[in-house]
Amino acid sequence: MFHSRKRTRFSTLVFCMTFFVPVATAQTIVHVDDDAPPSGNGADWETAYKFLQDGLIGAESGTEIRVAGGTYRPDQDEANHVTLGDRESTFNLVNGVVVKGGYAGLANLLDPNARDITVYETTLSGDIGASGDDSDNSFHVVTARDTDNSALLDGFTITGGNANPYSVQPSTAEEDSHNGLDVGLNSQNQTGETCGGFQGIPCGGFCKLPVGGCCCDFMGVCVVAPSPSTCPSDWDPVCGCDGITYTNECWSDAASMSLNNRGTCPHGGGIYNDRGSPTINNCTFRDNSAIDSGGAMYAYQGNPTVTSCIFERNYAEYGSAVAITESEPLMQGCILRDNSAEWGGAMDSWNSRPTLRECVFARNVTSQWARGAGLNNRDSEVTLIDCVFKNNSAGSGGALFNVDSSVSLINCLLVGNQAVGDRPLGTGGAIENHYGNDITLSHCTFVRNSATRFGGGVQNFSSTLSISDSIFWANTDGNGMDESAQIHRNIGATQITYSCIQGLDTLAGNGNIGADPLFVPGPGGCFYLSQTAAGQARQSPSVDTGSDTALAVGLDLMTTRSDEEMDTGVIDLGYHYRITDRPLVMGDFDRNTAVDLADFANWTACMTVPGPTDVSPCCRIFDFEHDNDVDLEDFAAFLLQFNP
Repeated sequence: MFHSRKRTRFSTLVFCMTFFVPVATAQTIVHVDDDAPPSGNGADWETAYKFLQDGLIGAESGTEIRVAGGTYRPDQDEANHVTLGDRESTFNLVNGVVVKGGYAGLANLLDPNARDITVYETTLSGDIGASGDDSDNSFHVVTARDTDNSALLDGFTITGGNANPYSVQPSTAEEDSHNGLDVGLNSQNQTGETCGGFQGIPCGGFCKLPVGGCCCDFMGVCVVAPSPSTCPSDWDPVCGCDGITYTNECWSDAASMSLNNRGTCPHGGGIYNDRGSPTINNCTFRDNSAIDSGGAMYAYQGNPTVTSCIFERNYAEYGSAVAITESEPLMQGCILRDNSAEWGGAMDSWNSRPTLRECVFARNVTSQWARGAGLNNRDSEVTLIDCVFKNNSAGSGGALFNVDSSVSLINCLLVGNQAVGDRPLGTGGAIENHYGNDITLSHCTFVRNSATRFGGGVQNFSSTLSISDSIFWANTDGNGMDESAQIHRNIGATQITYSCIQGLDTLAGNGNIGADPLFVPGPGGCFYLSQTAAGQARQSPSVDTGSDTALAVGLDLMTTRSDEEMDTGVIDLGYHYRITDRPLVMGDFDRNTAVDLADFANWTACMTVPGPTDVSPCCRIFDFEHDNDVDLEDFAAFLLQFNP
C-alpha cells in the first residue's frame, strides 16, 4: 500500500514527546516555577527559574529540568534568547535532557518535589499573543531538531499551537471547539466556482487530472498549476511540490494572502514528527490547530508510539487530532474526542500503516459534505483492536471512511455514529467503504448507527468485505431498519458468517441469525449480552453461537456478561468488554459507581410511558423492575440509590 510519492518536503522537525530511556546517574537538576521571582538560577526551588526557556537554553546532556505546575509560553525568558510575540518561538528539546512537569514547587513548600500531573497541571501554551486570537499563536509549541530518544518531555498539557503560517483561520474557537458542526472551507482558501490566485478550492471526486487550469489531488483539493510537472519558482520553497500533483500546501508569494515564508509548513500545531520514532505518553493535546493536517500531531515517514493520551477540541482541514503520511504509528489507550476537521474529524491516514488498540473516538465531526469523522483512510493498511467509535458525525462514514485501503477491525464497538450528508453523501452511518478496499470485521458490535440514505451500519461500495462473529442491530437508514440498513452492499464481494443481523433475509445461512441479541447494561457500558447465568431472565441468542472458541481467538480473558465472568467455550458474538472489577450499580448511567445528579439528568431522557416499550440499551440501567420500561416505579427505586 505504500507509495514513494510525497505530498511535500519539510525542513522543520517538530515533536512533543515522552521517551523512556535510562538517564545518566550523575544529573544536574534544574528547577522552574512560574511563581518564582525573577533572576533565579534554577539551583533549587527557592531560586527557581521563572521561565522554562531559561532552563532549556544551554542545558546539556545529563540535566533534569523539573517544572512546577503553571503555564509556560515559548516566547518568554530572561536571557533574551527569544522575543515576546515571535510566532517562531518554540521549546526546543535537547538530547540527554529530561523535562518533567507536574511538580508542586513553591505551591507546596513542605514538599515541593511532590509530583502529580493532575493536581499540579503544567501547561505549555502557544497562546503568546492577544487573548482569544489564535492567529498570533506559536506555530509549534514544542520542537525537537536532530534529537534522539534521550530527549524526554513528560507530564505536560500542550495547547494553543497553531501551524498556520498563512494566517487563515477556521471559525471562532467557540464554534469549532464546542459546536463542532460549523466546519467549512476557510473563506480565504476558496474562490467560488473558479480556481485562481493560487487559492485552493474543492474540485470534487478523487481526480488527479488538470481541471480548468487547476490540478486536483486525490483529496479533492486543487490549486493553479501552470505546469503539470514543475513547481513554479515563486511557490513556497519550504513546503515545495512533489512534481506529480499539487496540493494546497504550495502557495504563491504573488497571491494576496500574507504568505509567511519563514520555514514553517501548515502541519502539526502541537507536534510535528519527521522520520522519527518518538514515544508520547500521558499527554493531553487541547485546542491546537493546523491549516492543513494534524491540528495536534502530524507524522511524516515516522513510527511514533502514542499511549494513554487525550486529544480534544483540535482543528485542521485533515485529521484534526492526528494526521499521518507514509508512517507506521502505534496508538494505545488514547481518547480522541470533540475534534473537528473537513476530512478525518479525529484522524487522517494517507499511505500509512497505523495500529490502534483500546482507543476511543467520541463526538468528532466533519462538515456535512466530508467524510470519516473518526478515521479517514486513504491508501493505508489499518488495524483497529478493542476500539470504540461513539457518536461521531460526518457527511459519509460517520466513524470510518475508507478508500483504496486494507482495514481490519477486531473486537470493536461502533455505536451512535451518523452519516448526515445528502446526495451523494449520507451513506455508511458507521463505516463507508468507498472504492478498492479490503475490509475485515470480526467480533464487532454495530448498534444504533444511522445514515440519511444507505447503510446505517456499513455501506460497501466496490470493495471486498468480510464479516464474522459480529452483531448489527438497530442501525437505520433512509429505508428503515431492515437488513440493508445494517449492511448495504453495492458492488464488491461480501462474505458474512456467524453474525447477528437485524432483518436477516438474503444473508441467511453460514451461521447467521436474526434474533434480538438482548443487550443489557454492565460495568463497562450498555451492550453486554443477557445471560441467565449472570442473573438476567433470558438468554441472548448471540451467546455461544460464534465460529470458534473464545480461547482460540484470544478473547477468553474478556466478557459479554454483566457479572464480568470471562467468555469460555464457543465464543459469544459481538464486542467483548475488558474486565473492570467494578460492580454494576443500577441507576449509575455514567458508570462512576455513584448515583448522583449527573445520572438524574439522564433519567428524564430515558423515562417512558408505563408498559413495555423499546427502551434503549443504555437506558436499561434505570429499569430496576426489569420490565422493559422506565417509569415511576423505577424512579422510586432510583431515589433509594440517589446520593447527590
